[in-house]
Amino acid sequence: MMLSKWLLQTSRKCATWPVNNRKLVLSQKEFTEFQNTLPKIYEKTFAQAKYLSSPDITNRIKKIIEYYTLERFQLQGQLTVFAYHALEDPKNITDDLTYQINTIAWCVEMIKDVLAIITAVGCPLLEIQSYYLILDDIEDEANTRNAKLCWHLLPDVGSLVFNDTSILRSFIYEILRHNLKEDVYNKISKLFNEMCLRSEYGQYLDAIIAKNRNYSKLNLKLYTEVSDNKFTFYSVKFPILIALLMANKANKESMQNVDNAMKNIGCWIQMHNDIMDSCEELTTGKTNIDIKKGKPSWLAATALEICNARQREIFLSKYGSDKPEDVKSISELYEELGLRNIFCQDHHARLCVIAKQIHNLPHDSIPGRKFFYDFIKKIYPFVVFLPEALHFDRNNPKTNWLDK
Repeated sequence: MMLSKWLLQTSRKCATWPVNNRKLVLSQKEFTEFQNTLPKIYEKTFAQAKYLSSPDITNRIKKIIEYYTLERFQLQGQLTVFAYHALEDPKNITDDLTYQINTIAWCVEMIKDVLAIITAVGCPLLEIQSYYLILDDIEDEANTRNAKLCWHLLPDVGSLVFNDTSILRSFIYEILRHNLKEDVYNKISKLFNEMCLRSEYGQYLDAIIAKNRNYSKLNLKLYTEVSDNKFTFYSVKFPILIALLMANKANKESMQNVDNAMKNIGCWIQMHNDIMDSCEELTTGKTNIDIKKGKPSWLAATALEICNARQREIFLSKYGSDKPEDVKSISELYEELGLRNIFCQDHHARLCVIAKQIHNLPHDSIPGRKFFYDFIKKIYPFVVFLPEALHFDRNNPKTNWLDK
């Protein structure tokens, strides 16, 4: 499961702390500029790509992109623009650079939807926004997303779903090629390729564990490795690295600073995504999917680390089954082990480690400490939904920096 699966729907249900604006990461002006860029991207790209002149193909490409992308909160896209504005000298931000960073941010969003389409029909491949959401829906055999039919279930899609995902992924690179300066395109396209491969590797690790139903080596160390590859680079590091490149501040030292500061944040985000799957009061209609699919979730990894012989036998015999009685047994096992309480402690401990890693950066590091603290505060309201975790942070002095 990905953060994007529940982000839009659950954001209306979650607790109200912290009180900053949940709807926008950007200022209203920046967000409006971002939204207004999409029609310009279409116009320029289709004009340059002469072989895409047929209304049939141009309309289908638009439909593929907009079916998911415009229905959700564009978090990673907004984070990309936010990071650039935070790292670039305002005097250097021209209208042309604003257009280029907004174009890249839309591509960051589009690429999420491909994996979302394929993951819904049972093809354990990859995981980038619109591109990846399509694949994700196929793999999860999902029926709906954002209260509408998944792309692969539409009457005019069906077996064309794989061709649609290929078109979308290729079109993303056409957007980058026709809307960016050549030197910028060369740098950004390389970063997109690295992000794709790392995300696909993480998705492979996740899928192969579930497919083989071999949980003998599943523990929090393996869980962290899977999460780091599947989630950390794309969802957190990628927007920052793009911003560094666009601000001409990308070098070995600055990229290492991103690695050092954001080392454990992907796992922290993913574990919150996992806990949502088990919370009846916070879910979006996909409760216990991780149990049914045998996913290497935080709950599964933690349960295997702390359970006794009897509990392990229950887990190994029933985890990955879609039988209601087996799913219920695993849910009861999680409750017996007190995983929600353990989760709150692990969540808080990891958040404190992340804060310490940021604090340990050199005083004059690029990006600086303030940038990373601000970045965490931007994403926190879209990550932490569990009431116990919110209460835990709100009343602990070690995380009072979140509310400043």
